[in-house]
Formats: sequence, structure tokens, C-alpha cells
Amino acid sequence: MEIGVYSFGHRARQPDGSLASTSQSITDLMEGVRLADEVGLDFFGFGEHHTRSMPVSAPVTLLAAAGAATSQIRLGSAVSVLGTDDPVRVYQQAATASAVSGGRVDLTVGRGSSIDSFPLFGYDVADYDRLFAEKLDLLLAVNANERVTWSGTTRPSLEDALVVPRVDGGLKIWLGTGGNPGRVSAQACWVSRCPSGS
Repeated sequence: MEIGVYSFGHRARQPDGSLASTSQSITDLMEGVRLADEVGLDFFGFGEHHTRSMPVSAPVTLLAAAGAATSQIRLGSAVSVLGTDDPVRVYQQAATASAVSGGRVDLTVGRGSSIDSFPLFGYDVADYDRLFAEKLDLLLAVNANERVTWSGTTRPSLEDALVVPRVDGGLKIWLGTGGNPGRVSAQACWVSRCPSGS
């Protein structure tokens, strides 16, 4: 059994009822991951949101910071909203965080249970499923190969493109979807172990 926690960096309420600053929230979050490492938890995850109350909009950036500030705990996104991000950059940033942490970084990618990031980054929520499917396909191709040839409809094609840095043996990439039972069934699996069609 493994025990872990995750956070979206919720901003704490001050005595006067106001929310703590975003900066304070991130500082508190980093203190939390250091404490989790110190007491021996197995995992700490950073979830992505783009709201005033939950300001962790760049979970992979926090993975690198947490990797430098801890020594043993496994770290991961929980989740990174892949449909509105660039899979090549997500991989590069996670590979960098993995190097900083000594190989303790996993990625959990998902569609996003809220749609805050879609208008923010210029995506149409009507493309929700197609964006995730294509970008997951590209992320997996990048994880498997240093040079990538790929084409789709959601971003420019790649032709024998070099993607560095690399993670020895590849990143462990998990799928985390859910939030809207009418759209998807909840699932979480390490992609190399997912049943076909997951």
C-alpha cells in the first residue's frame, strides 16, 4: 500500500475573511510537500486549476521545485490538463523535473474536470475529446522516442523532431479522467498497463 496526498494549492482564509495571497498559497504548498517527504508519505501530487481560490496553474513547474526541496517522496501532477497544453512542452518540463528530483516524477494527465483553461488558452470546449486524444497520442510518442514524427489536427505536425531532455526508461504517465460522469467514466491507469481502448 502507498499513501499520498495531492493539492490544488487552495488559498487559506485569513482571520479577516480574505484569501491569503497566491504567493503565500504556493509557499504553504511547498512547505506541505517538504513535510510529506519528512514524515515518509509515498506521493505528493499537484493538481492544475486556473481559479482565484486554487492557483496551481503550472503543476509541472512545482514538480521541479519540489524535486529540489525533497529527497525521497514520489512526485506527480494530479492532473495536468493536457487538452489545453502542448504535449512536447509538458514532456520537456516533466523530464527536467525528473532530472532535478533524481527520477522521482510521474505525470498524470487528464481532460480537465473544469473548463477554465479552454477559453484562457484559446481552445473550444467543443473540441474537448479530440484535443485530449490527439495530445495524449503525441505525448506518448514523445515519451517513447527521442525523435518524433507526428501529425494531427490540434497542433502543427512534427517531422523527425528531436525532443530533449530525455528520461531514462521514459516517464511513467498515468491517465486521470473523471469529473463529469455523463462525458467519461472515471479511470486511472498507467498507460502501458491500460486495457486497449482505455
